[in-house]
Amino acid sequence: MHYVCYPQTLKPALGYRQACVNHTCMKKTREDAALNDYGPLIRRKRLASKRKISQDDLAGRLAQLGIWLDRSAISRIENQERGILDYELMAICKCLKIRPSELFKKR
Repeated sequence: MHYVCYPQTLKPALGYRQACVNHTCMKKTREDAALNDYGPLIRRKRLASKRKISQDDLAGRLAQLGIWLDRSAISRIENQERGILDYELMAICKCLKIRPSELFKKR
C-alpha cells in the first residue's frame, strides 16, 4: 500500500498513521487505478440504458443503497483513476439494472 504525506491537518485519532512529527500519511487511491478494469464498461452501460443515467443520478441511487460515492468519485472510476471495491461494483450493477456477469464477459 502506498502512502503520501500531507501537512498535519487531520487528528491522529482518525486512524491515520503518522509518518513524522509534522506530517500525516494518507492512502493514495490513484495508485490503485490498475485494479479497475470496469470503469469504461460501467460508463457504456450507464449511457446505453433506455433513459441515460447521469453520474449525479447514479450517485443518488447509490446513496439510497448506503454507498456514498459522489459524482467525482464515479467519474474517477469510469476514467480508471480510482479503484473500485467489490461491494461498490455490485451496487452499481444493481442501480444500472444489469447483472454483474455482463461486466465480467470477455471483451
